[in-house]
Amino acid sequence: MQSGDPNRRAWTVLRASVLLALVAAGESSGQQPPAIPPGQEQAAAAAVRPAEPKFRILRAVSGSRGEQKEGRYILHDPRTVFHIPHDRQVIVYFEWQGPVGKHRFEGIWKNPEGKVAVISDFEYEAKQPHFAGYWTLLLSETTPTGLWTLEARIDGEYAGSHIFQIISSSEPPPIPDPQPQPLAPAEIYERLKDATLFIERFDADGNRVSTGSGFYLGESEVVTAFQVIDGAHRLRVVLPDGQSAEVQEILGWSRRQDWAVLKVPVKAPAILPQQEKPARRIGDFYYSLNAPTEGMRTIISGNLVGEQNHPTSGPQLNLTFAPTWQALGAPLVDEFGKVVGMLGGRLTPSTSGDLLGMGIRNAQPGIAPPLAVPIEVLPKSSAERKATTLQQMQANGQFIPLLRRTTHILSATLSRKLEKIGSFLHPIDTDTRFSRRLGSFHFQATIRPQEKVSGNQMAVLHFYDLDNNLVGKTKPTQLKLRKDKVTFVTWTINAAGLRPGIYRLDFLLDEQPLWRVYFELTN
Repeated sequence: MQSGDPNRRAWTVLRASVLLALVAAGESSGQQPPAIPPGQEQAAAAAVRPAEPKFRILRAVSGSRGEQKEGRYILHDPRTVFHIPHDRQVIVYFEWQGPVGKHRFEGIWKNPEGKVAVISDFEYEAKQPHFAGYWTLLLSETTPTGLWTLEARIDGEYAGSHIFQIISSSEPPPIPDPQPQPLAPAEIYERLKDATLFIERFDADGNRVSTGSGFYLGESEVVTAFQVIDGAHRLRVVLPDGQSAEVQEILGWSRRQDWAVLKVPVKAPAILPQQEKPARRIGDFYYSLNAPTEGMRTIISGNLVGEQNHPTSGPQLNLTFAPTWQALGAPLVDEFGKVVGMLGGRLTPSTSGDLLGMGIRNAQPGIAPPLAVPIEVLPKSSAERKATTLQQMQANGQFIPLLRRTTHILSATLSRKLEKIGSFLHPIDTDTRFSRRLGSFHFQATIRPQEKVSGNQMAVLHFYDLDNNLVGKTKPTQLKLRKDKVTFVTWTINAAGLRPGIYRLDFLLDEQPLWRVYFELTN
């Protein structure tokens, strides 16, 4: 869910999940269910049975003192050991992700013998898929000591459990260290907005071809996804206050890991704190900034649902939300506003709606994959980095050349077969994944110039690996193009001549790349 009004967006996030207040005796606490808190720290002893449940537990935490604050429920002393007679109650708090609608919530308290002591239930209609609840167990001097379990059920389905210990002690429980409290989504939005900027990419003719995002690592260092700047002849950053500045120097980069650090001549208006020691868990809730339209920022949030570790590019985070291309390079933060990563991390660049071309199979123009680069991969701020100019990056072959804007090409495709229909060859079984055992596959482009073309043109295919190294090219074909006349050009590609892997194919006309596709070759 997104909104152009940041205040309305923040309010909607808080209101998106309802908090259930239940007591051990089965009576309602009488409190109005507060708005959903996006997080509580220390998910101690949360256990989820391995399955594909309808309701997925995000965290569980216990304590003896809590309060509703600004539409949130906060536990002040998160812990799992409780002392009789000093502690008067145990509060167990859960967060889930599940379908919206009316649900029945049950809290089943099991004593140290494993027997059901009390069952509390409640019904509520969840308006959004992220919701939370807490139950309270009242303690007395006769409460059995030992390990207790609270098992949560939603609509009769197991929805997680939490284990805690009750002991009898004349000593009061130790005072826990102060715990950082999660920030409200509205506050996270403001912090992200103040530290995140737009990065505009220009071609050799001065045309703006795409826009991405970035954020400050240091006073004059901005980190972004490498694919945001790839091929740029000029870069311009636009700050949250509308101030803009030209960027010509790069302080560091990694194509495989998809990050680049720019030297920006404008000091940072805000720098986000970073998570000191990555402590990710599947199900963690994160925030970032999306950019659905020109110059617009909306908060976007979701869960960490997986990690992948490529042997050459390192770790990448899998998220439940897919940002727009303009949001690539934006910071990914936890519920405390600390940077845990950066949106990006794709080995094959996302396709911007401003460019003519295609990405890997099933890519949606303008929509980036739900991936992020984790914080430990990103470089630390350093004033000692040696700068490299955009011109040097171009000259050294570090950049993938931008596609030339053209109206010549009607279509282009890769296929396993070509079938002659009438006097023309038509591609059959189109794809971007081929087996070397196939022997060969085919490329065909359909060209119809919409303006006058002088002389003959030379067409050729170039093949590159993911490090932008030229690994092969076809024999050039001379074309005689005429305005409004359809011309077909076809090549048969020897699959056995390339090793298994992912490649980039560029279609060039008079040495200018007009069309691009990534394809995978397997054994």
